[in-house]
Amino acid sequence: MAARGRAYRKRVYDAAADWVRESGGCCVCGYVSTEAVDAHHIDPSKKENTVAAMKNGTVERLLDELDRCVPMCANHHRMFHAESRNGCADWPLEDIIAKLKREHEAWVLEQAAAQERLPV
Repeated sequence: MAARGRAYRKRVYDAAADWVRESGGCCVCGYVSTEAVDAHHIDPSKKENTVAAMKNGTVERLLDELDRCVPMCANHHRMFHAESRNGCADWPLEDIIAKLKREHEAWVLEQAAAQERLPV
């Protein structure tokens, strides 16, 4: 019985991992690690359950829930909710994601410039 339960949970986990890979990873930075990408609900009022709480549910219910989500790496998911609390609560999802993308791109350029300044 325990082995059957583990196999079932693995199918659910694999379905979630496939969703992360097929979606292209984090909608902000593209990070694709299945262990570090969260499912952010586009419209929280249509959220039936957290994806994490569905590990014992059916693959079909999980995929149905994921259809209402966008993938975000754990870091950007937390930044998204921080932005939502700090004056951007009435912004559309796309605008907050665009703001996070601009900030991420600026950070990447900053890191690249810092690398160029390092002595070799």
